Amino acid sequence: MSTPQGAQALLARLLAEPALLADVRAAPEAFAARYGLSPADVRRLCAAGAPGLRMTGLVTRLKKFEVAEVALPATLTLCRAAWDDETIFGRCLVGARMTTLPGVIDAAVRLGELVTGTTPAADLPVVRDLLRYEVLLHEVRGRAREEHSGRAAAHPALGPGVTVETFDCPVTQVQRRVIDRVPFDDLRERRTHYVFAPGSGTRVLAHRIPAALRTLLAHCDGSRPVTTLGRTLGIPAESVRRALVNLRAKGVDITFGTC
Repeated sequence: MSTPQGAQALLARLLAEPALLADVRAAPEAFAARYGLSPADVRRLCAAGAPGLRMTGLVTRLKKFEVAEVALPATLTLCRAAWDDETIFGRCLVGARMTTLPGVIDAAVRLGELVTGTTPAADLPVVRDLLRYEVLLHEVRGRAREEHSGRAAAHPALGPGVTVETFDCPVTQVQRRVIDRVPFDDLRERRTHYVFAPGSGTRVLAHRIPAALRTLLAHCDGSRPVTTLGRTLGIPAESVRRALVNLRAKGVDITFGTC
């Protein structure tokens, strides 16, 4: 059975190695088997010829950049500050399956490697946090799919995909600065904590939280009732309950169970 991934992979190779077109035309069955396509699909791809392949490649390239601009806005902005689109596409996007979550994450990692290779040492800590943040937004969606069990925990627990992370800068502000091409020097070395949660559709919510709430969420594994959480952390049980209720009101999936 032919797959879109196989067609994209063969097209990417033909665009990178135009001389290969003659070999593919001479042995369509061999290339069909290698890329998981039918011989008829390979022949149709070859029938377009070099001009047709270039046009197809241009459309594919534009679509991949459009996805990257939405999914990885700051990462791509940093890339474009140091590299031209031809280099970015050839080294990071040409074989990326940008219509899939794993494909976007893989592209993010490749783009990140391109960025860090040209980032001044003084900016690397902030930039690495920013790159991790944009990857994390997509990983949260993947975790939500993997972790969904349908069973409620007996006591306070984080829902599917809900993730707590600490950064050494306010990454949401840094992301906006980078996209707007504004310096972020005043945002260095400012430890911040966030809770990420899947939202509607492809949205991921990112809420900045205080250190005490980060500690509380780290203890919400479904094994401790609210009273035990409060006693463990040295805070009133009612304060624990209120903090979790407030987060849930903001769209963060937190299971209370029997409390």
